[in-house]
Amino acid sequence: DPVRESNRMHVLRFTAFLFAIATAKASVVELDADFGESWKTETWLVKFYAPWCGYCKSFAPVWEEIGKKLHSSQEVDVHVGRLDCTLYKDVASQFDVRGMPTVKLFHKGNEYVYEGPRETKHVINFVKKATGPALLRLKERREVDDAVKNNAVAFVLLNAAEHIEELYERVAQQHILTASFFSLQSVDLQTELHLGDGPHLIVFKDDHFYVYRDPRGLVEDAVSEWIKQEQLPAFPDIELVQVQDYLVSSKFIIVFALGDDHKEYTHVPKY
Repeated sequence: DPVRESNRMHVLRFTAFLFAIATAKASVVELDADFGESWKTETWLVKFYAPWCGYCKSFAPVWEEIGKKLHSSQEVDVHVGRLDCTLYKDVASQFDVRGMPTVKLFHKGNEYVYEGPRETKHVINFVKKATGPALLRLKERREVDDAVKNNAVAFVLLNAAEHIEELYERVAQQHILTASFFSLQSVDLQTELHLGDGPHLIVFKDDHFYVYRDPRGLVEDAVSEWIKQEQLPAFPDIELVQVQDYLVSSKFIIVFALGDDHKEYTHVPKY
């Protein structure tokens, strides 16, 4: 019966439409005051917004797209939500939300602020980086060469006991967005670098290596401070997503604003 078949197709299309709406809604959760506690036990990517905010309105369709992509992703397990700061001012204050929209990722008890472009691919890359392993444990000396080659800044903890490695991993989690962290047991590398008995914390960057030598020893606060000082290369090409990292650094910054064709400037001396 053509009529019956036509009706059946309409029903199927309408059912698919309703399912699509339900899936889209489920991909972004409207949060409330309970989020003040639930963030501690799950991974959440949250947009803090206000209904009157023009930037928030412009960002809304992008946020929906981010929610859909992360909801269906096999790579990361993260909940995506949004919180109306005009309704839940105490929660916004708890997370030190000062401007809107503010995007934060909550993962393993750590809080990461996203300050890059409001574009889907950049936000998703931020999530993947922050939720990935903070520390890679190397097994062979040659893997250090690969780590240094593939990362502008590579921190390596060398010949450390388990409790020092655990401390280092906690600090690495805090700085996961700006550097790469490795550990290795290797007497050969220690000898090559003319180091005494370990443990040693080393950073490889700018074709050199630098050794952590704080008189306080390998304690969490001191290690974190040193990593914050050394986590950026000396002469990088700065992308928009990295600007904030340099602005919060305590080091002086000299900026060269160059055009796309700037080969004539590649040998600028360093002072």
